[in-house]
Amino acid sequence: MDLRRYNFIRDDDEKILIIDWGYSVSGNENGKFAGALECMPDDILKSLANGEQITHSPSIDLICFVRSFYLMLHGPANSMMEKISFNGPSDFKSRAKNVLDFWSSHGKSDFWEKIYQIANNLNYDDLIKELEALF
Repeated sequence: MDLRRYNFIRDDDEKILIIDWGYSVSGNENGKFAGALECMPDDILKSLANGEQITHSPSIDLICFVRSFYLMLHGPANSMMEKISFNGPSDFKSRAKNVLDFWSSHGKSDFWEKIYQIANNLNYDDLIKELEALF
């Protein structure tokens, strides 16, 4: 759950690589949160804001991936999107709520809604096609 804009690099052949696999988990594990709060799906943000247990799944990473693209393309100048330390902010629940509030009004166009649906359905091929259309 650590797919965010800081974890993408471009190689000499112009291919995008994902780096930093330090917070990887196996599918459907329960556990403590570690990752990119600014890119989390709404259901995870709600759970974090409420202090609830989260379950890791492949769709979380795909939504993080999509939201990373959104942030890279639109670059919102918003203090809620600043990088959050893994040492834990003093008010983590409020930060999760603030990020949830941010996403409630961003990435809501028909295009982004379609991409979120594809990601939630774990349709990798269609997700790649839609994201390639951006370039």
